[in-house]
Amino acid sequence: MDVDIFQKNRHDPLRVTKLVKIEFYSVVEDEKQIIEKDFSSFSLNGVVSEVNFVGKTDTVTIRPGVIESLHFFPHDEFDDLA
Repeated sequence: MDVDIFQKNRHDPLRVTKLVKIEFYSVVEDEKQIIEKDFSSFSLNGVVSEVNFVGKTDTVTIRPGVIESLHFFPHDEFDDLA
């Protein structure tokens, strides 16, 4: 699974390939929340501070207030060959 992170007032998204987990703090829980499988269940509602999108080779840390939208999609193995 890959994710494109679209930011407010930016045209090009940040991309995390081979997404492993999403780490964040929410209003509801006092401790770090981690989603490792069903990424489509992730919502920015109630997320505070920052969100870490952790991939196999890269991590993007971003404040939820600057995220305009998220686009999750299957990883294309052909991208690894380029």
